[in-house]
Amino acid sequence: MKVTAKQINRIDERLIATGFHFMDIRLEVLDHLVCLLEEREGDFDTELEKIFISESAYLQQQRKSFLFRMAGARINLFKDLLWNPVFITLCILSFTVYSLLPYNSVRDLLNDLDILPVALPIAAFVLHGWYFFRSKNKVTGTFAALFSISLLLQFYLLFLVPLVRKLENTWSVLILSLFTSVGLMMYVLFFTYKHKNEAKYRKLLG
Repeated sequence: MKVTAKQINRIDERLIATGFHFMDIRLEVLDHLVCLLEEREGDFDTELEKIFISESAYLQQQRKSFLFRMAGARINLFKDLLWNPVFITLCILSFTVYSLLPYNSVRDLLNDLDILPVALPIAAFVLHGWYFFRSKNKVTGTFAALFSISLLLQFYLLFLVPLVRKLENTWSVLILSLFTSVGLMMYVLFFTYKHKNEAKYRKLLG
């Protein structure tokens, strides 16, 4: 049978109602169910019920898989972060802004702002917390970004802040700009992964 966009929306809403609140997992399941339906002939509602019954074990397994996916998910630091045009643009803007700030010396700048890269993503942590508990369109990739960027910022705080304070030169400002951009990318990747999965859903609708 030919499954229409309206019917795909109905299946999607049913999956949400049964606990599929991670969009990337739900899209895989949705695509699987649509493929099964297209192989069948008959009434849409009747065949859908049959599929939900026959695929109940698969659905239960996929619904519980988000914990394993979140634990095993990683972002590609080079593709998604370091070679991302937005990241490069943020680095340039950050360095320019830091260079133009009215400080008498690099030391004064660092005394006030060397912890800024760690402080910038605080609102992102709040956003991710709200997103995790309230959204029905979560994406496991956003939590991979949260984890990976958090590790990078911890590395900066523990190992690079002392180095930045010791150098007190243009390299210090460059490192500060780099990790300021890393912190800001936590916001960018949040919306990037969400947009990618929304695009996949639109493609599935045809």
